[in-house]
Amino acid sequence: MNPINKIYLAALTWLVLTFVVFSYLFPHFSQSLITLQQSHQEQISQLDSLKTQALGLQKMQDDLQQVDNQPVKLGSFFTSDINLVKEIQRIEDISQKTNIAETLQVTGTVDKALPASKTSSGLFLVPYTLALNGSFPEVLNFLKYFENSYFISPLNAITVSYVAKGSVNATILSNFIIHK
Repeated sequence: MNPINKIYLAALTWLVLTFVVFSYLFPHFSQSLITLQQSHQEQISQLDSLKTQALGLQKMQDDLQQVDNQPVKLGSFFTSDINLVKEIQRIEDISQKTNIAETLQVTGTVDKALPASKTSSGLFLVPYTLALNGSFPEVLNFLKYFENSYFISPLNAITVSYVAKGSVNATILSNFIIHK
């Protein structure tokens, strides 16, 4: 083979290899690099999210320590008295203060108390029904005192019905939260 044909053959081989590299290999590699870059960006955003969550958890721990140092402890909002004497007395005191006739019926027992959450918080719910009779402003006043009570007792339902002029009946469904 003469030298000019060798040069042509080498140039043709070089052109074919260059065409194959630019047509098939580079697009494949560039797509791999784009996929890798997208994956890297997702990991960076996940890392940023985790850092934000970690900072939030740290702030929450700091806040909880700060609350523990306060004169009123967070745990004091939940009773450990399984007879609920203080809470029932408080409800009776509020009814006397607001001139409301009340009837309290505890519909649950401590032995059958439901956990307040699916976690192991040690908090349990004892359901009760509170029937009130008085004027509408007196019932509202009772609710104001009741919601600002020293113990947490979230309302599940409240119904108010008209009885006579100046008199309403209110029924409150709620739960005592006890810490066992």
